[in-house]
Amino acid sequence: MTKKIFKSDTSETNTRNFLSWFVGFSEGDGSWIVSSCYDKRINKSYLRTFFIINQADPKVLFFIKKNLGFGTVKKLASGYWRYCVTSKDGTEKLINIFKNNLKLEKTNERFKIFVKGHNSRVLTKEYFDNETFLSNSEVSLNDGWLSGFIDAEGCFSSSLRKNSISLKFSIRQVDTSCVVDNLKNILEGGSISRGKNNLNSYYWSSTNPIKCLLIDYLEEYNLHSKKIIDYERWKKIRNRLIDGSLKKRLEGRRSRNRLFRLLDVRKTWSKNSRIRLLIRNKKTI
Repeated sequence: MTKKIFKSDTSETNTRNFLSWFVGFSEGDGSWIVSSCYDKRINKSYLRTFFIINQADPKVLFFIKKNLGFGTVKKLASGYWRYCVTSKDGTEKLINIFKNNLKLEKTNERFKIFVKGHNSRVLTKEYFDNETFLSNSEVSLNDGWLSGFIDAEGCFSSSLRKNSISLKFSIRQVDTSCVVDNLKNILEGGSISRGKNNLNSYYWSSTNPIKCLLIDYLEEYNLHSKKIIDYERWKKIRNRLIDGSLKKRLEGRRSRNRLFRLLDVRKTWSKNSRIRLLIRNKKTI
């Protein structure tokens, strides 16, 4: 039986769920930057801190700014958009959000350097003791962290070979934390692969995904980036698999074309039902 995930609709819970989503998204796409600056007026060097997230789509950045209530969003010369926090007050709010909530070892180490830079910037006794900041690699289906991390790093894909459609969800991460391993446990399936330079990958793939805790989770803790389009298409394809009418859909021209649109492919159709697909510039026969 599929495990039910409960969530209250109270304002306090929605705020908590956004913040956990934001932490997960930041661990995937955010940067904690410390740079050295020089002030001629006082003839002294000092450290300056920046927190930034770059995205091609500005909507998710304005969503973050609206919910946090601070930071700026601007368009870069490259055509990308950037959410940025540089102010002292904004930085301290971010530190309080991130401290003890980061799950990746690499981001926690960068965060500690960021906090140290902020402490140097305010020129007082360390306001934040970064030695007490811990990372917790335990992923849960009861908060929004995984949803945010999927928005940043997850990939939903599908492929078709002859009369069989396969769905795939994957996350790749260069990190020594146990986050990728935890995904296999909490989603009750999938596989882990190890690559060079600590590149760990989680894959969930199925041709008949009747049980899918990932969908149950994402229906409760929504995606907020453009990746939700890929997810909704992926979910519709799953529904086509579950209803058992795939073969019939491939036989009818209109239903077949609707299915191809969901698969987001260019195709040719031959009498022996072999389908040649081009999925996101990758050939599958």
